[in-house]
Amino acid sequence: MKSGERLLSLDAFRGATIAGMLLVNNPGSWSAIYPPLEHAKWHGWTFTDTIFPSFLWIVGVSLTLSTARRVEAGADRAQLFRHVLQRAAIIFGLGLLLAAFPFGLLPTHHLSFATLRLPGVLQRIAVCYLVASAIFLRTGWRGQLAWAGALLLGYWALLALVPVPGYGPGVLEPKGSLAWWIDSHLLAGHTWSGAPAPGFDPEGSFPRCPRSPRCWPARSPATGCAARVRRRGPRSAWWRRAWRCWRSARRGARCSRSTRTSGRAPTW
Repeated sequence: MKSGERLLSLDAFRGATIAGMLLVNNPGSWSAIYPPLEHAKWHGWTFTDTIFPSFLWIVGVSLTLSTARRVEAGADRAQLFRHVLQRAAIIFGLGLLLAAFPFGLLPTHHLSFATLRLPGVLQRIAVCYLVASAIFLRTGWRGQLAWAGALLLGYWALLALVPVPGYGPGVLEPKGSLAWWIDSHLLAGHTWSGAPAPGFDPEGSFPRCPRSPRCWPARSPATGCAARVRRRGPRSAWWRRAWRCWRSARRGARCSRSTRTSGRAPTW
């Protein structure tokens, strides 16, 4: 791919994701919605649950397109990271502005900083973009795979092994999990008011349950980076074997997740 050219497959995927976002945000009558156009209650997943992870996967691919080209041109990595910090802060700030809108100017809207929701979609995008960029700027593809594996294993270990006061370890429900406990204490009063449990937030400070695609933002930029690095990097026999193993593991995880959740909630 030459400098200045666009990756048409990424543009097409971005356009399809935006179209999907418009569809699930405007499903017609909110009192009678087709099941695929609603989020899964908890277990399982629907088409709607794939929209946000898709945007973050796009972030992972896009940052390699722009950042890697600048690194190859000799740009200073510290300066690039300062630019990343600035962009992440702007995105995070826009998310807070949207949470506060319309700023109490309408009779039906009351703005209270004591209950303003701090997590959100744009806030999660900003944090994931910042972390993924830092890893990409400081490591090679081996380091990126190591970081992705370590984060996933560490996340599983925390959820499965760390006891939650009053509930014990290994709880994977909206209330009683380590994610819920951290958010309910760290973000007390600033979480989503429509949550299935007080203190729960889909975009909280701690990632969501791994069985739900809503946890994908924690790893989507990393897999996006890996996909783009694979396209750019050398394809040795070792790399091809590693990539096949990675794909097989992902298929196995999807099949296992489907088997576990098929009896608890419809996936479609």
